[in-house]
Amino acid sequence: MQIAIADRPEMEPSWLNSEEQPVTFQIALVGSDGLVMGSDRLARYEPPVEAGTKALPKILAMSKYFVSHDQSLVCFASGTQTAIEAARRISEDRRALTMNVTEQEWESTLKQVAATAPLPPAHIPIADEILVVRRDVSNAFWFVVRRPNTPVVALKTSSHVCTGASTVAQFLPRNLWNKDRSVRELKQLAILTLSYAADEESSFVGPPFDIMTLDKAGKIEWSEHDPINDKFQPGLERLFGDLSE
Repeated sequence: MQIAIADRPEMEPSWLNSEEQPVTFQIALVGSDGLVMGSDRLARYEPPVEAGTKALPKILAMSKYFVSHDQSLVCFASGTQTAIEAARRISEDRRALTMNVTEQEWESTLKQVAATAPLPPAHIPIADEILVVRRDVSNAFWFVVRRPNTPVVALKTSSHVCTGASTVAQFLPRNLWNKDRSVRELKQLAILTLSYAADEESSFVGPPFDIMTLDKAGKIEWSEHDPINDKFQPGLERLFGDLSE
């Protein structure tokens, strides 16, 4: 099985040590000939300051995924810095990279490895959400959820999911996704959804967008995109006008 990584942005290690706020929006979609993952890059860093003072947050653009050293596993992380740490551990742990076991055994290992990272603070009402892609599985992905005082959940799905910031942009995949769409179509849907999410929640979600595609041959490709909702919006308004006549 061959794999190609094209235009892959480099991770910023400094993000792991930041006080990153839960500002991520990510999307995963499975189609007829593979799957698509997408993520925004907006992050905030609030440097430590003396008591009684307040510093303006630093706005940063950073990739929010990890690729294993053998490129067999990709993890997208959504949440606070604890989600980032959990995703990093999954992508680096040799147990999670051992896939010549039953799916049930591998999922159990996935949950065990995810549980080794610190849990999100109890005062932050946002779960860690991690999207896990196996290079040898092009028709499904795993959705890992971590919460304080709750067992780690790992759900395999062959449809679609949005993680991170809650935004009405999720209306798009809910209504436009179907299992018969190609990777090419779903890639555009992912970019469009991320574009509207960034427009609606500009304080929490921002471009550029990282898009990963995985086809049936096990080929992974990466690309970077700017928002496209300004190209889509006029057609949407025309359609509404046609329906209103």
